[in-house]
Amino acid sequence: MSITKRVLCVLNICIPLIVGGILYYIFFPDVLFAKEIDKVFAVNLHFQLNTSMWVFEFLRNYLFDFLWAYSFSYAVCAIVRISRRNVVPTFLGIVVFAVVMETLQISSKINGTFDICDIFVEIIACILAILVILGGNRNEN
Repeated sequence: MSITKRVLCVLNICIPLIVGGILYYIFFPDVLFAKEIDKVFAVNLHFQLNTSMWVFEFLRNYLFDFLWAYSFSYAVCAIVRISRRNVVPTFLGIVVFAVVMETLQISSKINGTFDICDIFVEIIACILAILVILGGNRNEN
């Protein structure tokens, strides 16, 4: 794997997680993630949003799921060195994982809220990650 391809791989995995984490921390101080950062670093860098607005409701409920799912899907695709030959099993494996993780949120042992729309958002993120990788692979040949 070339250095350029490695850098693109790291960026496609890390940037969504970093951006999502920063936005989540800044705008949603009521979640455990933000509370723990405040405790560990003794900071409180939050902005209050009117979460009754649909844009912020969408941001909170779906954008972060999209970002982590894109990052996860890209990482899996890079690890298995996805190609046109193994795209279907890779896609199905990622989707099954996302469905299982979302379904586990129904139980009281996992902190979260089950939402069927999250699964659709995660599938879209997976498809985008696959298209980005396959598009990059096509340009190499």
